[in-house]
Amino acid sequence: MPKKSKTAGLAAENKNLKAKVARLEKNEQRLKYALLELRRNEEINRKLTMASRDAVIITDLDGNITYLSERTVGLFGYKAPSELLGRNGVEFVSPEDRMRALDSFKRTAREGFVSNEEFFFLKSDGRRFCVQVNSAAIKDRKERPVALLMTLSDLTKTKNAEREIRESEETFRGLIDASPDAIFILNTDGRIIYLSEQALAVYGGEDISRVVGKSFYDFVIPDDRNSAEQVLADIASVSSVHGREMRLIRRNGDRITGEANGSILKAADGRVKGSIIVIRDITEKKKIDQELKNSYMAVKKVMDGIINAMEKLVEKKDLYTVGHQHRTAELARAIAVKMGLASEQVTCVYIAALIHDIGKIFVSGEILNKVGDLTHEEYDIIKKHPEAGFEVLKTIDFPWPIADIILQHHERLDGSGYPYGLKGDRIYLESRIISVADVVEAITFARPYRPAFGIDKALAEIENNSGKLFDAEVVEITSNLLRSGQFKFVV
Repeated sequence: MPKKSKTAGLAAENKNLKAKVARLEKNEQRLKYALLELRRNEEINRKLTMASRDAVIITDLDGNITYLSERTVGLFGYKAPSELLGRNGVEFVSPEDRMRALDSFKRTAREGFVSNEEFFFLKSDGRRFCVQVNSAAIKDRKERPVALLMTLSDLTKTKNAEREIRESEETFRGLIDASPDAIFILNTDGRIIYLSEQALAVYGGEDISRVVGKSFYDFVIPDDRNSAEQVLADIASVSSVHGREMRLIRRNGDRITGEANGSILKAADGRVKGSIIVIRDITEKKKIDQELKNSYMAVKKVMDGIINAMEKLVEKKDLYTVGHQHRTAELARAIAVKMGLASEQVTCVYIAALIHDIGKIFVSGEILNKVGDLTHEEYDIIKKHPEAGFEVLKTIDFPWPIADIILQHHERLDGSGYPYGLKGDRIYLESRIISVADVVEAITFARPYRPAFGIDKALAEIENNSGKLFDAEVVEITSNLLRSGQFKFVV
C-alpha cells in the first residue's frame, strides 16, 4: 500500500477515535448530571416523606415492603425500619381486613389509584388501630406497574372523637327520652329536628320520622300561635325563656296546657343552630289549681261567716268593741302593707286584729260598759280576755296562728305585758303590729268610761315607749302613716 494512502487512513481513524472520546465524555457528563438529579430527587422524596404527617410505605407488586418512612416505624410501634423491611404488608393488617387489603392492592395495580379506604392494622404489641389508606401504582416508562406506594393516616383520634360524639349523643338522647317533659329540638326556622319520646306521646304519634320536619307551630293551637312565635323570638334575642304558658293540640284534636322553658342551641363556633323547647304538661295542675281556688273561696266564705258571727257575739256584749276592732284591723293592715309583708301575712294580721277582743264575750257587760274607773278586781277580769279568746279560737283550723297572735296582743317588749310577760322576739310580729294599732285606736277614740284623747296623744304614747313597750319599726311606720295622712280612721 502506498505510504500516502496509509497515512490518510490513520488520520481518519484518529479522527473517529477523537469523536468517540468526545461522545463518551459527553455521555459521562450527562450520566453525572443524571446521577446528581437522581440523588436530588431521592433527597426531595426522603424529605417529603419525613415532612408528611402520614406514614409512607412502598411495596413490590406482591406486597413486600421495600421502603418505609420513619413515621411508619413509629406508627406501628417498632424501633427500626429493618423490623419491617422485606416483610409482606398484609402481615400488619388485622385478620378480618386482610382479604379487603389484598383486593385493594390488586385494584391499585390495575386502576392506578385507590383512595380513602379504611383498614384495621396491628401494632407491634398486637393492638388494633384504624388507618385510612391512599394507594398509587408506581409505573415504568411503558406505563407498567412496578411497585405500590401507600400513605397511611392514623384515624385513632378521629375514631375516638367520633365514638365520644356518638356516646355523647346517645347520652343526650337518653337524658331527653328519660325526661317526663316533652322536649323539642328546633332548627332556626322553627322546624322540628328531634323530639323526645314524651313529646311524641303528648302529640299522640307513633313514628318520630313523621313528625321530624314539621313546624313546631303545628303543635300549637291557633289562638296561641302568636305566643309561641314570641317564645322563639325571645329565645333568639335573650338566649332563654322560662315559665311561658301555651296550649298545644294533639293529633286527635285534644288540647293540653303546657309550661314552656327554652334555650338557644349554638355550634362550637358560636353559630346559632336552633333552640330547645321543654314543655311540661300542666293540664292536670291547672285543673287542680282551679279546684283548690274554688275550695279556698268556699272555705274563705265559711271563715268570713265565722268571723262575722264572732263580731255579732261581741256586739251583743259591747257596742264599743265592734267599732274598735274594725278600726284597729284597718290600721294594722296598713302597717303590715307598709312593712312590705307578704299578702298572706297581711291577711293574717287583718283577720287577727278584726277579732282580737273576741275573749271579751266572757266578760260581764256591766264591766265592759261601766262608766268610771274600774276596780282592781274588774281590771283583772278584763285582762283575762286574751286567754279567753285563745280558748275560743284554738280549735278552729285557720291557715295562720290566729289564736296565738290574739293571745299575745297585750304582751310588751320589756315583759311588762300580759298574760305571760313575754319579751322581744318571743312575741309574734303580727301581735306586735296589732298591739300598736290597738293602743293608738283606744287612745284616739272615746270609751264608756272616758272621753276621746285624740290622735296626737295616741302617737305620743307609742313614740315615748318605742323600743321599750312597742316594736320600734312598727311605731315609726305607724307615726309616718298617720302624720302624713296616708292613713285616716274611718269613723
